[in-house]
Amino acid sequence: MWLWKAEIIVLTCFHLAFAEENEVLIIGLFPEPFYEKGDFQTKYRHLQFLQTSVRNAGTTPIDIGFHAYLPDKADKKSFSLRFQGKLFYGKKGNKDTAQEVMKRAVSEDHNAAIYIPRSISDVYNNGQFQADENTIHIKGGHELIFEVKYENPVVTDVLQNDKRIPNGVHVSVDLYETTAENIAIEISSPNYPNDYPNNANVTWWIRVPEDKTVVIDITELEMENFDRLTVYDGVNDDIIAQINETIDTGRINSGQRFQSTKNSVLLRLTSDGLETSRGFKALVRATSPAVITTTKPENTRTKKVTSTTVVDIPSSACRGTTNLYTDGHQQLTFSSPGYPISYPNNVDYSWRIVSLNSDHVIAVTVLDIELESCCDLVLVYDGYSSAFTLLANLGNNSTKTVFSSKNYIFINFVTDISVTQKGFTLQYESLICAPVQELYAYPHNVNILYSAGYPNSYYNSMNCTWLIYSPYPEFVIKLTVIDIQLESCCDHLYIYDGNDADDLLLAELGSEDYGTFYSSDVYLFLNFLTDDSTTGKGFLLNYTTSYSSETVCSSSEHIDL
Repeated sequence: MWLWKAEIIVLTCFHLAFAEENEVLIIGLFPEPFYEKGDFQTKYRHLQFLQTSVRNAGTTPIDIGFHAYLPDKADKKSFSLRFQGKLFYGKKGNKDTAQEVMKRAVSEDHNAAIYIPRSISDVYNNGQFQADENTIHIKGGHELIFEVKYENPVVTDVLQNDKRIPNGVHVSVDLYETTAENIAIEISSPNYPNDYPNNANVTWWIRVPEDKTVVIDITELEMENFDRLTVYDGVNDDIIAQINETIDTGRINSGQRFQSTKNSVLLRLTSDGLETSRGFKALVRATSPAVITTTKPENTRTKKVTSTTVVDIPSSACRGTTNLYTDGHQQLTFSSPGYPISYPNNVDYSWRIVSLNSDHVIAVTVLDIELESCCDLVLVYDGYSSAFTLLANLGNNSTKTVFSSKNYIFINFVTDISVTQKGFTLQYESLICAPVQELYAYPHNVNILYSAGYPNSYYNSMNCTWLIYSPYPEFVIKLTVIDIQLESCCDHLYIYDGNDADDLLLAELGSEDYGTFYSSDVYLFLNFLTDDSTTGKGFLLNYTTSYSSETVCSSSEHIDL
């Protein structure tokens, strides 16, 4: 989790909003081009670089916004553009010169680009990224490759005025006002194809027009064990995928594709202080939202239905996705195509189940299942698509119940070309919370956890539990209370050092009890109990991992960007 928001102001002209004294690097590919001829940076020891490619496949020119925020200690900055095999370096200029170059590029239709150096601490201090200037004019049918270089001897966060300033890098590419389906953006990890740096904290934000979504194709991938690429649906919103070489929390191999449900995505690369690798390369483009069929029950607020309603998929429907909705007052079921006779071969069908109560979770229970055991799969994912964490692979004779962590869950049924069986029937319902919700904590990834109804009001008679687990034995769980307001007499959040309520009680939290808590091992167990009277707004927590040695230190405020 990192605490910033992107407030976007889109301008229809080339208005460059930066201080008069700011240095600007300018490239104009006119008949007599405006650029610098030499690269003065090759001799520096701590040289870092970021590369971004923009390809306009259309026939008309397009204007987009490109910005790169560098670490505070970054020095010797340069900006280059590669076009048709030739390399052009940005020439230093001021605001007026930049305005003139861009106006000429638009009026005469020449390729041009400006780079405005900005510091990542501006984001920390101001709480937002600027993405309000069109800084690139690219002609139809052309491809431009941009590279930002900088000298950076600092590889960890730095303190400034007693505040911790992230040593991160951020790149923004804004296609909001373009014919975006004609644009392809290629991004890559720092220094690619060389190794990315240690202690990296690099983000890319890409926005397309409001009626589009974003498709990401991972074309190359090579990362170390504790390093991670996280893809967010929007700005700091739901996680589409978490990617590294050893933890399969999404479809992580190169050649895989992710699609957002919103008109922007955020990618974040983090690395530890140990080994690094080549990193990744990804192709990003705009597309129309996914077309899915929907089956939506009436949103009644009556007594819970005890009988089930069956939602069947015709046996001829071998591929596609159906949305199913529940409101917390129904137990519904759906079955595989052809059930109970026989499902077809070559099925790749999915069901996305959504609770109409945004603070609920989804419970999916196997009522009946019979599959070809070797080759046919029912995969359950904790999210909106198969790019999220895999919760379960349901096999024959399974009677288990699977719980989501949010108000949606995704189920994918895949069969091969040979033997088939009768298939399955699954039951689903919306619940305030799971009996035990399993959560995973990973290095360099801060997650949030909040009570149902937060920040308005939680429910009466709740008994919710969470088991937080670190897959790495060298790490422990670190839990921080950000906000909490409970009925002081009777409602409590209990934190246990272990995997159930029989382990050591670390804290019994009521109203306005703040603090940071560490497990002694890889488990932390939480239990939230409320009575049947007064309620409060609830709680907001975050959790991550920590090296065992860090638990002896006092907690300190830290904001990840």
